[in-house]
This record gives sequence, C-alpha cells and structure tokens, in this order.
Amino acid sequence: MEIPASYALCVLFSGIASAQLFSAGIKAGAPLTDAFADLTFSSPVTTGLTVHSFSDSKKFVAGGMVELHLPLGFSIEADGLYRPLRLTIVTTIAGIAAPGKDSANYASWEVPMLGKYRFLHTPLIKPYVAGGPSFRILEAPLVHFMSTHGFALGGGVEFKVFRLRISPELRFTRWGRDSNFAFEAKSNQNQAELVIGLTL
Repeated sequence: MEIPASYALCVLFSGIASAQLFSAGIKAGAPLTDAFADLTFSSPVTTGLTVHSFSDSKKFVAGGMVELHLPLGFSIEADGLYRPLRLTIVTTIAGIAAPGKDSANYASWEVPMLGKYRFLHTPLIKPYVAGGPSFRILEAPLVHFMSTHGFALGGGVEFKVFRLRISPELRFTRWGRDSNFAFEAKSNQNQAELVIGLTL
C-alpha cells in the first residue's frame, strides 16, 4: 500500500512540532535551608523538661521535569522532586540529656507547577523567571502536621551546550502553616534551594 506524500509530510512536520513543543529532563540540587525550624520549648507539666527539635542535614533534592513551550518566550514547567528530610529531637531534663534522643529520616515529594518567561529570545543564553503553586507529598507522621501546599518563585539562566539545555536556578518556596502544632517539631515555612535542570 502506497502512502501519499502529503500524508507523510504531515506526519513528519507534526513530529517536529511535538519535539519542539515539549521537553523533558532531570533536575537536581541542594537545599539552602532546613526543612524544620530550630525549636526549643519547655514542658508546662514537667519541671525542667525541654524538647529541642531541628534538622541536622540539608541533604539533596532530585527528580524529573517536563516543560510545555508556548509562544513569545512563555512555558509551563512541572517537576517531581524527591527530597529526604531528617528530623532530630533531643529531650533534656534539668539540663541533662535524656536517653530518648531520636533522629529519623522521612521521604517527601515536591510537585511545583510553574509558569516561566524567558527574557531574551536568543539561541544560546536565556535568563528567565518562574512562579506558581507547589504541592508536597509527605510520609507519616509528617503528613499530619506539615503543610502540603505553597507558592514557589525562581529565577535562573538557560544556556545550551550542543543540544543539551542547562538551567541553574535559585528557587524560593513559601509553604503554608503547619496544620497541627501539637507535634514536637515545627516546619520551616521558608525554603530556598539551588537547582540545575538538564533537558533536551
């Protein structure tokens, strides 16, 4: 069966358009702030009992990204970023550390949905800004008290090395308030991180 030349050209051009319309890649970086606030409070019931909670490691952030390219320098980016969280709680009684010191690792996924705008429409270097809602999937017991939604703002520069697009970015996220203050820790509502995207 012979395929008409016009049909073959349509398929070819639609494939090229799709390739230019969407891009996918990976994004990784390092958090610049702790996930939990450095918090110390005294027990209103037991005299001399204090609880100190904090993050003892900023760890890393890594995952995948997809981007829908729109006309005039606009685009929409969605990320799925894995960020491990580490929480340490130290209990002291009258200034002496109790044997109940506890450190635990928790898993979290962050899913920002960002609108982006590139300032320069040059083939090599494009500074950009991005912003939009961000959502968070948390492991128990964090899911019962940490906020699962916030708003992210970022800015960076995209440049090309052959076909590879590299985009270092400084990103800030403001998370909502904790839903349950009875927990022994408090999350850090302000989050800053340096991430680098690699896309084709």
